[in-house]
Amino acid sequence: MAQELLLEHKATMSSMKSENCHTSTPQERPPVVMIVEDEPLAREAAARFLKTLGYCVTTAENGDSALTAGTKQPPDVLICDWFLGDGPDGVEVARILQHQQYLAVIFMTSHPLDELKAASHDLNVSGYFHKPLSLPALANAVKTAVSSKHLR
Repeated sequence: MAQELLLEHKATMSSMKSENCHTSTPQERPPVVMIVEDEPLAREAAARFLKTLGYCVTTAENGDSALTAGTKQPPDVLICDWFLGDGPDGVEVARILQHQQYLAVIFMTSHPLDELKAASHDLNVSGYFHKPLSLPALANAVKTAVSSKHLR
């Protein structure tokens, strides 16, 4: 079932070219997904996977970098680890970026999900994932988040 959903999603996104990530209007480009993760291998694996599905993907290794990048090129979807080392944590990053504009948020963590849900109760969160991530499940969550964002 997951394989079929991914193939359908890939076909849908194939008409959107990733080289159009920096076009002037959102209607001319694929959805922008920002991945904020302090673990380089996890960050790059998720980024590569989502790029193969046709998304424009930006990455940040910490909260400060995410806030800088998210202000310059606001994402449609923010995939964010909860604890990011020094600087703002993922909940704070999501809170600041959602205050600037509507964006869908997907959190990931290796900590208890109920604690993350309590910390982010005031945010509009599309999904919560426990690490290690299932990339097909993440792709489905991004697809759902993008669909709900465009309905607004």
